[in-house]
Amino acid sequence: MSTLTRFIELARLRVEHDYFDGAPARGLRFDPDPDGADWIRRHDLVVRQRDGELLLAAAEPRLPQVWEDLRGDIAPPAWTLRASDPRHALYTDRRDRAGHLQITLDDAAPRARELPLDAWIAALPLRATRRLRARRGTWKYLLVGDWPDVPIALVDRDGGVEFRRDEPETLDDGRVAAVFRSTRRLPLRERGALHLELRETEGASRRLLTPVPLAAPAGLICEHRNGRRRPVHEIFLNR
Repeated sequence: MSTLTRFIELARLRVEHDYFDGAPARGLRFDPDPDGADWIRRHDLVVRQRDGELLLAAAEPRLPQVWEDLRGDIAPPAWTLRASDPRHALYTDRRDRAGHLQITLDDAAPRARELPLDAWIAALPLRATRRLRARRGTWKYLLVGDWPDVPIALVDRDGGVEFRRDEPETLDDGRVAAVFRSTRRLPLRERGALHLELRETEGASRRLLTPVPLAAPAGLICEHRNGRRRPVHEIFLNR
């Protein structure tokens, strides 16, 4: 009479992203390197993955073999992060972009080689989390259209970010845009927490636009300014 095999969660590898407010990164997959793929086959592991998370499970009778294998001199199993989201490079810091980043089982269990079997099994699942940084850049607002001919300021209601009025720019279609730039580089967020307003700066300080849209990945350009090439997120405000 056959018995059901019990599977034990062996490891859970997780990748978070600042763009998604620290939630699991979307549009990522984990590709095992050749040695890692061989390790998975050798131990007949169950592999499940969804955006930003990889789950490995092993049949309970195989756990001693897995433990012995991890205590050996072989390189730890590794996975390269790949991005299926075409916007990934737009909202991710260039140092953290998928394609060259790896996560290994040693990230989840740096002391696994030192633990006795019973303690190692009691510590399962092995866990590792990597945090990817969001791209930072200057936020550049361009006001186009029929805006009042009065002094205007772009302000953060919470006072954490400042914008300066820059020289107006002539667009390709001949229109002239008023320009505001952030005084420091700001990170992209899928759900931004800034509360920006356009206000008149004289008289009653009337609000002209609130809330002001925040920067998005699609607005990224590379701008050459003062002899330097910089990432800039353009946001057009039309009226």
